[in-house]
Amino acid sequence: INAMEKCSALWIKTHNYTFASKALEDLANMDTVVRNAARWLHEYRAIQKIVLLSKEHLGEACESLGVDKFHSEDISLLQEYVEVLKPLAYSIDFIQGEKKCFLGYLLPTLLTLKTKLSERKPHVRFCAQLVDALIGAIDRRFEKLMSSRDAKVATVTIPKFRTWWLPLDQKVEVENMLVEAAVVEDMWRGGRDAKATCDSDSESEDNFFSFATSHKQANPTVEDEVKNYLQDTDKCISSLKKYPTVKHLFIKYNTTLLSSAPVERLFSHKGQILVPQHNCMNDEYFEQVLLLRYNRELGPFLLGDE
Repeated sequence: INAMEKCSALWIKTHNYTFASKALEDLANMDTVVRNAARWLHEYRAIQKIVLLSKEHLGEACESLGVDKFHSEDISLLQEYVEVLKPLAYSIDFIQGEKKCFLGYLLPTLLTLKTKLSERKPHVRFCAQLVDALIGAIDRRFEKLMSSRDAKVATVTIPKFRTWWLPLDQKVEVENMLVEAAVVEDMWRGGRDAKATCDSDSESEDNFFSFATSHKQANPTVEDEVKNYLQDTDKCISSLKKYPTVKHLFIKYNTTLLSSAPVERLFSHKGQILVPQHNCMNDEYFEQVLLLRYNRELGPFLLGDE
């Protein structure tokens, strides 16, 4: 029996028998995480929980649950699996987050993920083929996105990235792409020379009050704005206020539909609550328990503990 089959046997026991879940919690003082076939991230975290157990605790758990014990080679494989796929787990978690649901984060995330997987490949014993398969799958699945103009403009308009994530041979091309998009956006917004709040007599007044110390300053062009934006080093989103055209492009290309992942995470907790001892809960009580369990990290804050 290989390591993954042993993990599956442990999950099945934990999921189907309440005493098994309680045994693991008592043994290692940790919450039980059971694999969810619909989401790989659940499986990864379940394996991560197993790896965190000491060899003695894991052996006692397998013995008490009546499943095959893990050998040293099995533990080494699982540890490598967790370490190698840590960037993938982080990437999925990050992309499914609630705060940064921007299209512009996708390209840098994919490129960074490929780089981190490639860096790990020379140091693995068991997962080399898995790394190759993942890199190949990313290239095939996101081939069109990698060359997408909209995705590149969306990324460049995020101050955290600008053009820093691009190879040198692509920077000029993407900068020109941003200038073109900014010019079109400026035209749609009525042009930079439109002065809705200005006085109609301001130009004649400026010509009249032309003292020797006065110097006429030309209005900055869209190209100037884009150039200044790309040279800026401020990574805060609020820095876009200084660049109105780029800000409009950011809103245009990075406004996407919100992810349903946070809601799925909430309902994924129900399997850990609807156990045989709790089969008489009414709907209202079940909702309270579910929300309390999901927000348990806020417990000390809500109770006023330091």
